[in-house]
Amino acid sequence: LVLIAAACWLEARASEKSPEDSTCEGGSEPEAVLFARAALWSSKLVPEDCDSSGREKDACDWLSIAVTWRYAWNNLRIAVEVADRTNQKRLGFDVRSQLGRLHDLIDRLGDDPGLWYANWHQAAGSARELVNLLSDWLAPKARRPGCQLKPKRLALARWNHGLRFPQFGRSIQVATDGDSSGRTFLGNDAEMPLIGLVLRSSSQAYEFTRLALQCGIRLVYMMEVTEALLKEVLTALLSTGVSRSEVFLAGNVQVAVEPGVSLRSQLFEALGDERLDALALAPAVGASDIDAESWKELEALHAQGAVRTIGVSGASPESLLEVFELAEVKPRFVQSKFTVYEPGGPDEGRRPDSQMEWLTKHGVVTLGLGLGEAGGCGYLQPL
Repeated sequence: LVLIAAACWLEARASEKSPEDSTCEGGSEPEAVLFARAALWSSKLVPEDCDSSGREKDACDWLSIAVTWRYAWNNLRIAVEVADRTNQKRLGFDVRSQLGRLHDLIDRLGDDPGLWYANWHQAAGSARELVNLLSDWLAPKARRPGCQLKPKRLALARWNHGLRFPQFGRSIQVATDGDSSGRTFLGNDAEMPLIGLVLRSSSQAYEFTRLALQCGIRLVYMMEVTEALLKEVLTALLSTGVSRSEVFLAGNVQVAVEPGVSLRSQLFEALGDERLDALALAPAVGASDIDAESWKELEALHAQGAVRTIGVSGASPESLLEVFELAEVKPRFVQSKFTVYEPGGPDEGRRPDSQMEWLTKHGVVTLGLGLGEAGGCGYLQPL
């Protein structure tokens, strides 16, 4: 305790020095540099040919341009905000104000390709100039021998790159050393592994499943549960000698659209005597809503023991709330496309209320699929 107190006292005395004594000449805050690198990298992905007016609208991918510039500008603003006061003064108030005005414009344009096509050419030149100016401002320069920059405490959470992230409860820590044994609790004695294999069809499903099981993966998620796909998975499981009790089998089933075909009969035909550990109900193709009748059928499957735990896949936030209101058995997980650019949904970072924060509050796990898929984030793919 004495040693800790002494160390704190020395650190406090050191912090009393003037900014000139404690800041390395020409240096930038390490955090500012990291955010700036992300901003400079992403801004260069947007073709400069799309900056000028007079081009055909279809000549540029305006949705990708919108997402990429927003990501770049969010990082740029944060880089300025976390820089030390000396470097902020070097930048100047006028430049910082211009950064804010451009950020407001990007926010107003939203994700409307028409608005970007009609308006961005008026701001593109200024945006490029600011990026170049800040590139020079943020570049680490030569430092005095023995001079080391000491990171300061961030006003923003370290994982904040411009989108909304709850401070607590958003993520589960996943090991990066090859350990795939971590699990999260879904309720009803269902513990889902954190990392798994996603299968979209029965084509090569046997080979992929066998390889994943041999590598230690214990979650197999079928994007559409069919008899053919489930057969391939179970055959691969049998060939490896891995016990069925070690493997978490999950998947999606779509809302029935064929007249006279119930969801239960569709699933019983596919499952046979097998039992799924988790099953998510997905809207019909081209739809975003889940109807009450289909959810009741899923609840019946759960009650009969064919499924251990149930959830929702790919539904709109509004539809998800309706499911929670009508459900006797609440969804225990929500499957959604998930990237660092759009965590929890394509509009998660711009919604006034965060769907993932709401789910966390109600004890619902977000299951992220499609981490490496192309599309959705335009030039920012792949991560």
